[in-house]
Amino acid sequence: MPRKKKTAVLDESELVMEYSPNRQIFISDTDTKGLHESVYMSSHASHAASTSMAPPSFIPNELRNESQSVSLDATSSVSNFVEDTEKTRTQRARLLAEYSENFALVARLLMAKEADHRIGSVCECNEAPREVRCFSCMQRAPLCRRCWVQAHVYQPLHWAHVWSERRGYFTCQDISTVLPEGSGISLGHSGDRCPRASEPVLMTIADVNGIHATKVWFCQCADYSRWRQLFNIDIFPATVAQPQMGFTFELLRHWTILNLQSKITAHHYVAALRRQTDNVFTGNVPDVVNHFRFITRIWPLFLAEKQSGVFYGKGMKEAFPLRPPNDLRTGCFICPEAQVNVEDRCDRTPEILWHTQSQRWVVDGNMKTGNFVKNSDPDDASLFAGRAYMPLEQQFEHYQQTVPQSQKEKTTCNHLKVANGANTAKYKQQQISGNLHIQCDHGVVLSSVDIMLGERFALYDYALNLALEARPFPSGKRPDLVISYDNNCGAVANVHSRWQKYFPQNSDIINGARFTIPACHVRNHVEGCDYLYCYQYKPSTGHFHGAVLQMGPGHRIDTLIIHYSDWNWRKAVSASRQLLHDLEEAKIQYISKRDHYAGLCDLFESRVLEWNTWDRSPKIDPKKKKTVTSVYSHNNEKAPTMKSLVESLVSAEELVVVSTGAVKAGSVASWLIEGLAIVQLQSRIQRIARTCPENPTKELRARRTKLANRISKWRQIQHQYMPSIAPGQALEDAENESRCTGYSKAFVKNTDKLSGTYCK
Repeated sequence: MPRKKKTAVLDESELVMEYSPNRQIFISDTDTKGLHESVYMSSHASHAASTSMAPPSFIPNELRNESQSVSLDATSSVSNFVEDTEKTRTQRARLLAEYSENFALVARLLMAKEADHRIGSVCECNEAPREVRCFSCMQRAPLCRRCWVQAHVYQPLHWAHVWSERRGYFTCQDISTVLPEGSGISLGHSGDRCPRASEPVLMTIADVNGIHATKVWFCQCADYSRWRQLFNIDIFPATVAQPQMGFTFELLRHWTILNLQSKITAHHYVAALRRQTDNVFTGNVPDVVNHFRFITRIWPLFLAEKQSGVFYGKGMKEAFPLRPPNDLRTGCFICPEAQVNVEDRCDRTPEILWHTQSQRWVVDGNMKTGNFVKNSDPDDASLFAGRAYMPLEQQFEHYQQTVPQSQKEKTTCNHLKVANGANTAKYKQQQISGNLHIQCDHGVVLSSVDIMLGERFALYDYALNLALEARPFPSGKRPDLVISYDNNCGAVANVHSRWQKYFPQNSDIINGARFTIPACHVRNHVEGCDYLYCYQYKPSTGHFHGAVLQMGPGHRIDTLIIHYSDWNWRKAVSASRQLLHDLEEAKIQYISKRDHYAGLCDLFESRVLEWNTWDRSPKIDPKKKKTVTSVYSHNNEKAPTMKSLVESLVSAEELVVVSTGAVKAGSVASWLIEGLAIVQLQSRIQRIARTCPENPTKELRARRTKLANRISKWRQIQHQYMPSIAPGQALEDAENESRCTGYSKAFVKNTDKLSGTYCK
């Protein structure tokens, strides 16, 4: 049977005896008789093992003065590893070259830090020798034991590095083991020990520099509990009743940023803390990961409430009057929001400028946040309780049970059919296959819901309604809402009837919304989807396209909410810089597209007036249901092949007039095609001739002869069609013949190109 928890209380004599300089004590919560000690060696053992130093009984004279040179053959050989080629060096190579000159000095300085020439001298109190130093306090001279403890009353979690005369190196110890009579953390009197305090409590406290086993004297004067006293000094207790473990606020802040940025797990983070405490006997350091997981799940909830303004009463309500109370979402500060950054007269904006104040949302699924079927804790619920991006679990489950989940909407697009077939097989072993996100075009997440066995229109509707509740619009004013989703061609088929039945409070907004498909997805749909849903064919939409971004169920929801909030926060703090960049880019794009548009208008000036009268809305052909007609659609007839074009030209019977009279167009086309064939043949023979310039092969000579005959025949027809160029051509042939060497005159005369020869 599990043992009952009991608070560890020690007699003063026991504390002095157990807290020897070479031992640290960690209290387990499972001891029934008082104390259950887990004793592990201090990190001086790891230091000795890592440096392999023979423990001297004195401080070497070489280390007393850092300017004295110490021969280090290992580092002197490294200093020449970068070649002296300044012109070809990269910046990194130059930096390495600069540092390589100081490698020997760096090695000496690092070795000098293993000792201190001031150790053993009289402390500033003139009562004891200096033997303790602190690496966390910059430029702090070594002190005696008592002075070091007094200097660290307000930094009690700094490690004390105590010089061991017998071992010849510093040993890392907690503050509670520095003095023989014991020391530690005193609460309630600004660092002084409470006069009514009796025995200290042994606690395990985790900080960014490691896991400490230390003593805590609680104040007995006030009525504050131990939990409250620890919280007042920025230590988050792991339990409420009689806590024996805690985590510093600095550690929790460090973990929050590191986890959000690098996605490190609690298991690996605590493992790093244990190794930082003792990198050799790490197994002897307490594993606090279970308590750490619990506290790090609570901590982000308070940060979200503080950041969202819940702690400020009605202050945030005055700044954002339309947002729901106690909402923990980090909203978008760029999107138009009534009574915040949009004038009341915005409803008078002409249609051509709607894109300047429209709400543009992107819907997409993230299939990397799934959850496999397993035995989960049924009582594990989200701490945010529906106040953030994801809905309340009970309401969401009720919706799933009452609303049909199957895709019954008929669609002519094969993209949706293929997606539905893949969803069933791919996520068969998952109870949650991912998340469906709603985010604005600035990348700020508005809402998210779990999806099962692929994306369903019922979940699509629920996520949109959740986003509309977070960003409500003034009553009586229909906003210009543009919704982009890769399956909109199927989702909008019966969207109005679905919303009228399940979400009537927001059905008017959806009835006036415009639906698009992202440009990166619409190319995979049938051609009709392009004209019906691509933003390029939607008036006053702007350049809008986009696609978004294993634990207990409640913990998983909290984790997603935390990351959504951090993502939105980073978007908010970078919004001004991004808007400035977009404005500069918009100026450039405006000039470019304006000039291009003006050029097209000038080019087709005679047709612009006619085009402006055409209806630009896409239409579904009533006879062919699968065909969409649009003024933007191209001619789908196949272009003729090169072979068919040549055959049509050669077989043409029309007459064309040349200098010698009328001839058939087909004859002229055949002559031109023959000339092109001769040019290609000349290029092939020229490439072969380069391989044997001095002694042409028999095959090469035969090819040249055939080529000369074809050129001769082609020239004869050329003189019939173009008699005026015959004298000039004869003169050019003579010049080419005089420049050429190594070939016979007959060959030179008959192998010239249409504009040149084979002369080398």
